[in-house]
This record gives sequence, structure tokens and C-alpha cells, in this order.
Amino acid sequence: MILASFGNTLTIFVRRRRRDLAILKILGFRRRQVAGAVAWGVTSCTMAAFALGLPLGVAAGRWAWDLAATQLQLARCARPGPVATPRCR
Repeated sequence: MILASFGNTLTIFVRRRRRDLAILKILGFRRRQVAGAVAWGVTSCTMAAFALGLPLGVAAGRWAWDLAATQLQLARCARPGPVATPRCR
């Protein structure tokens, strides 16, 4: 899944920046330098998405688990994670 997302991001980045990449070639960039510019752009975009997505995903997962546990009347100590609450039913 991650590799498919990365490949899709790379494809979208290159297609949207086609003119910019052509200008770099006109200015004298070699093929390897243009590839490096593409790699930096995709990597920075991926890292920014990872930095935002991971904490938001963890928060959303905890919220969803709390909601499901409340609806199913599960013990509060059943919450996944490294720290369990001391009082269980």
C-alpha cells in the first residue's frame, strides 16, 4: 500500500511539474539533477504527509476505540496501548 501511494505521488508530482522540469533542463540541469529535484520534492511531500497523518491516525483510532468500547460496554482497561488503566471491571 505504501509503495503504491509513493508511486502515485511520484507520478502526480512529475505530471504536474512537467513544465518546471523542462525549464530546469533548458537552464542546463542534467537528467540526474532533474531526477534529484523530483526525488527531493516527492520525499518532502511524503514526509510531511507522514508527519501529519501518523498522529492524526493514532488520535482517530483511539477516539474510534473509545466510542466502540462505550457502545459495547467494554471495560475501560481494554483500551489498546502501552498503558492500561489500573481499575478494570
